[in-house]
Amino acid sequence: MQHNGAFGMYSGLKNPLTLMSYVTPVMAISTGLLSLVLDPWHEFNKTSYFNNSWHVARSCLLMFFGGTLAFFMVQAFPFLFILNLSFFGVF
Repeated sequence: MQHNGAFGMYSGLKNPLTLMSYVTPVMAISTGLLSLVLDPWHEFNKTSYFNNSWHVARSCLLMFFGGTLAFFMVQAFPFLFILNLSFFGVF
């Protein structure tokens, strides 16, 4: 009998892209629901982040930049982890 590791039948979850494809929708839905429940929506029109089209575009670009940075950090982690382990002689 072959042992499939810690993830068992979900061994594809060892790949960061596969893991993100499973986890991202769950995180987006749960964050959206929590935002609907917990955020003070009555103060939305008082903020300066969304009072004109330039502020909306700038806010969206900043969120896109943060998401892109997080995506590439997740992609770089396995490479950096193996690089550090091989540097210290583990591999």
